[in-house]
Amino acid sequence: MADTHEFWSHGVTVVPQQTPHLTGHDNGLFMMPLSWGTVVRQNGGTTNWFHIPISTPVIVDDWTPYAQHAYVKIRLAPDAHIDVLTVRETTTLGSSRTISHHDLFGHQREFDNGYKQLINQKVSGPLCISFSARFEGNGPAEDRDILFAGAGVAFEEKR
Repeated sequence: MADTHEFWSHGVTVVPQQTPHLTGHDNGLFMMPLSWGTVVRQNGGTTNWFHIPISTPVIVDDWTPYAQHAYVKIRLAPDAHIDVLTVRETTTLGSSRTISHHDLFGHQREFDNGYKQLINQKVSGPLCISFSARFEGNGPAEDRDILFAGAGVAFEEKR
């Protein structure tokens, strides 16, 4: 019988795609890494992608790993939204493939292992879980907070 392994990355590893300093996008990006994850926020009316790398086994005891499920730990303030969650595998330098894509419009405000996305795909390269975030409103800044506590993937060994 095949073993199942879960690989998690802590929320302090989250990386934004658009930043004022690196890409010149003036989105008001604020990030605060903490011992329980990273709080991010942006100006109302902006969007961004955030990425969390996942340690990925390639061969385990001559077994091929299959990504079975993705898990996320995220808390959203009232004016912060996650619209899309994708799991991508780097296939060669400079290219990747989507192994899972899910629209999250209208889902709950907190995902504490409660969000489990079915994947069931053979993998042979590094994985990244990516989130398309939308920030609304011009009220208190903390109403646009997203807490990224972590993300993970369960792998099953198959021959």
